Amino acid sequence: MSELSKVWYLLSFSFGCWTCLNCLLNRNLSRPVKWSILGFIGLLLLPPLNAYVTLVRHGPLPWLQTISYQLTWAYGPLLVLVIRHSLLQTTRHALWHAVPLLTASALTLLQPAWLNPMWFLALLFIQVSVYLTWAAYLLYQHRSRIKQLASRHQNSSYYWLLFLAGGLMTA
Repeated sequence: MSELSKVWYLLSFSFGCWTCLNCLLNRNLSRPVKWSILGFIGLLLLPPLNAYVTLVRHGPLPWLQTISYQLTWAYGPLLVLVIRHSLLQTTRHALWHAVPLLTASALTLLQPAWLNPMWFLALLFIQVSVYLTWAAYLLYQHRSRIKQLASRHQNSSYYWLLFLAGGLMTA
């Protein structure tokens, strides 16, 4: 079973690397969108890389494991930002979406005595639920626009952003 898990994580990581290469070579993407997509996919590649390294080394690399766990705080904000960007909505104050990730990372590094793991998980659950609800609302509210973008703009930055949003929904 361990070998099968290694193959799965390696395939997942390799698929992500091929997606990054395809994105880099795609001439239809604007430069800002291309680098945003590459950054998001790079973040999504860290958990399978962490899982593979943990299986191969029979133990995790502490820094990679910490980063992989903290990324859970980033998936919701990334999903909403990608959806809004693909719908050409302004993303003013986008840095505010990083506050939960930065706060959770700081608390993990400082490890205060008052921090209860169950309380931490409850906050994470609330944060993920809010962002998933927001993303679902955006998708529902703009479903006709999304269908239009997906059908008429294949191989464009809109198509890539919608593809990325789908990947974040399954992560």
